[in-house]
Amino acid sequence: MKISVISIGNKIVERDLKEYSNELIKRIKPFAKIEEIYFKETKQLFENIENLTNVIILDVDGKQLNSKEFSELLKKDLTFIIGPHNGFSEQERRHLLNKFKSLSLSKLTFPHRLCKILLLEQIYRGFCILSNHPYAK
Repeated sequence: MKISVISIGNKIVERDLKEYSNELIKRIKPFAKIEEIYFKETKQLFENIENLTNVIILDVDGKQLNSKEFSELLKKDLTFIIGPHNGFSEQERRHLLNKFKSLSLSKLTFPHRLCKILLLEQIYRGFCILSNHPYAK
């Protein structure tokens, strides 16, 4: 099992958020290989997009799932894409949404760096649900 999380823009630099992100990644590793990929610009994403598998774009208008439904996604290799802090251009967004599935973490708007934390937490929770680990309770 392999999970890739692509973020466009800067890495998390706030010490507490970085520590929690690292802790979640450590917790996920027994369940799946997880890799973080950073692209400085959206252009780099589009240069590499053909190499990606089972892509899910995080988008405010994407499908909303509960944690149990989300856990079902984790039964195969996945690539999650977190867009730039100011969002994709409308043309980029249309292209991505026509080609890939989309998922909304919430109807609320979150800072870019918190989206990654929320996603990592849900990935960990999802694996806990699948393996009947008590964290998910």
